[in-house]
Amino acid sequence: MNTQQIPVRDTDVLIVGAGLAGLAAAHRLRSGGLRVDIAEASDRIGGRAFGWFWPEAGRMIELGGTWILPGFREVRALVEEFGLELFDSPDTAASLVHFRDGVAPMATPGEDGVRGLEMALQTLRELPGTTAGTAADALGRAGLDPWVHDWMTATQRYLAGAPLTDIDARHLLLDLDELADPEHYKAQLHGTTAALAAALFGASGAALHLDAAVTTVERTATGFITTSGVGAFTSIAVILAVPLNTMATIDFDHTVLGGVSPFVRDGHPGASRKDWFVLDGVVEHCRVFASEGLFGYFRTERRLKDGGMLAVGLAPAAEGKPTVDDFEEQIREYIPSATVRAHTSHDWEADAWARGTWIAPPAGFYDALAGMPADSAGLHVAGGDLSADFPGTLEGAVATGRRAAESVLHTIHYQKTGVRS
Repeated sequence: MNTQQIPVRDTDVLIVGAGLAGLAAAHRLRSGGLRVDIAEASDRIGGRAFGWFWPEAGRMIELGGTWILPGFREVRALVEEFGLELFDSPDTAASLVHFRDGVAPMATPGEDGVRGLEMALQTLRELPGTTAGTAADALGRAGLDPWVHDWMTATQRYLAGAPLTDIDARHLLLDLDELADPEHYKAQLHGTTAALAAALFGASGAALHLDAAVTTVERTATGFITTSGVGAFTSIAVILAVPLNTMATIDFDHTVLGGVSPFVRDGHPGASRKDWFVLDGVVEHCRVFASEGLFGYFRTERRLKDGGMLAVGLAPAAEGKPTVDDFEEQIREYIPSATVRAHTSHDWEADAWARGTWIAPPAGFYDALAGMPADSAGLHVAGGDLSADFPGTLEGAVATGRRAAESVLHTIHYQKTGVRS
């Protein structure tokens, strides 16, 4: 590679991507006494952890990842370390489901419903060919009660953000407690996930390069040379922490991905439409869980100072892009007095540095992920899309970023001392 015509910066570790995975890696590397650079293709940090001030609501809103579950140990440890604060979505006065039989009051499935979901999970686990098929195929062959089928469909509409025909069947096999309680998605960060991204970067000491889209990562005799929009970097190690759907824009050694490599070429279908509203005419908080209609999940989030109500809805973008009038008509099925004062969203599919939202694993993806090579020879990958334990989550991003950083620290320590740490 001829680098004489472009500036070259020497560093110890280059991190490609300033989303939560890359920032968590940089934060972990801070104690290693290493020079760390971050090349970020966009003009901001955070990636799909994207908090934005919405003037119409007079407050920050999450346009990407949001919830912090009880089991997110690494994220919660960082929240405590940085003195950040969590808050819960409000309790709802009206909890509804919108299934094939229409709209009805329901908060949780009750004992009979939980037993039905438990039996459905058992049936799906024992179904021949489940590990190789799609969610739509598995649900179609399982012969489930219509209510159970609708409940599981509603869950996937907001979790996967993709049609059931495009999702690995094992994405249906959630923990029973999570499947039975949509309300476990409630804890959020004050200041949005942008506050966590800012804290991670501020504590990392890393050098940040924005508008630095990486095109090539090439091995050399002593490490790597990486070409980006702001020049080239030479480094001992590289951490590639970008969304799966953007990896195809980078020329790198795919052997580090093993069987995941074909999914770089084809991508994944995850593209959740996340719509925010300021509503008028809303008296009480409402939550809707839906296999039908324009949302898989809809809820009111905050009473605004002027009396309006902040609300959010999620559904697969593949289901279409409704107009504000369409949204208002749908919302009024749930809250008859509601009107839409303002609406905003972010088109993640059109975002060149995301090309979709969190991972919606295609058929066969989980098998490929489990077989990813452990020895990366200095080139490491990270990100919520590649997390086997917490796929498509903030925890998955942070945990894989920190794990990649640990591997880098061990590798560089061994290169310098000949002793494995």
